[in-house]
Amino acid sequence: MRLLVLLLLLPLSALAQSPLDSVEHKLIVTQEQMTDALRSIDELLPSANNPAVAKMIFERMAEVHQLQARQIELGQLLASFAREGVQEVRVLEPRPRVVIDQPPPVVVIEAPPQDLGPQPVSSSDLARIRNAMDEEAFGKGKREVLRSASRDRWFLVQQALGLIEQFSFDEDKVETLAMLHPKILDRENWYLVYAELTFSSSKDDLKRRVGDR
Repeated sequence: MRLLVLLLLLPLSALAQSPLDSVEHKLIVTQEQMTDALRSIDELLPSANNPAVAKMIFERMAEVHQLQARQIELGQLLASFAREGVQEVRVLEPRPRVVIDQPPPVVVIEAPPQDLGPQPVSSSDLARIRNAMDEEAFGKGKREVLRSASRDRWFLVQQALGLIEQFSFDEDKVETLAMLHPKILDRENWYLVYAELTFSSSKDDLKRRVGDR
């Protein structure tokens, strides 16, 4: 084992014979590293017959050969510097890596959409309803179109007034307004619809049907 140590440390003695008399450096592989690696092999040799220990010895030997290769590489580098006339070479230990803590990621949690409650039908949607009513020739057909459209829609009084312009007779207007009354959002403006009826009896009938007394 002593012979092995001498052979492995040969690159160190070769470096000592380098023509760079004024070279000041720190070896990348230190004598302590090499000694520790060889000592660990010495400690394992008595149990080399054990397969697990033998495997560990081979692994330690591989580490030693890696250290030796690094020493040889450094020797070759110094020799090339000498050929180029370099007077001083310093192989410095690498600076410790500075780890900058990254700020934690910002997690944006969107608030759930606010429930604004029922909203009146849009202008474009209202225009489509009126166009569908225009396709019907009689009041009953127009009213059925509006009944279907109003199931999942809400209206303002002014929108309801625009829709009953489709009807000529008070009877159709009363039926339509009574149907729309539960879907009106601005009930405070409901009084405006009575001006669209011609006869007092029609107004009274509508008030009775919607409970406006």
